[in-house]
Amino acid sequence: MCAISGVLVLSLPIPIIAGNFEAFHKNQQKKDKAEKSKKKLKAAKIAEFENRLAFCNSKIGSGDTHSCSNKSPESFSPTENLLGRTKTWHGNRKIKHRHVTNPLLSPDMT
Repeated sequence: MCAISGVLVLSLPIPIIAGNFEAFHKNQQKKDKAEKSKKKLKAAKIAEFENRLAFCNSKIGSGDTHSCSNKSPESFSPTENLLGRTKTWHGNRKIKHRHVTNPLLSPDMT
């Protein structure tokens, strides 16, 4: 009887320790993955900045400087270029706004 109780006492904390280790391990993997993603994003921003700089230098050589910006990779937002480019249901066509008159009003009331 003493041997059985000793085995039970020793085996009871094992699932708790295993559960704590599993939670810690998952949390650590998430942190590592987030850190790798941040490093990749930073590297991509720097590469894009270098490409933009090279493009601007080629534009400066040709005399066109309107498309160049002096932004560092840290201040660049991937969605920055998308903010001004929205497409509506009618496309990019310009709509002529015409004055709509109310047929119920007489011409001198409008």
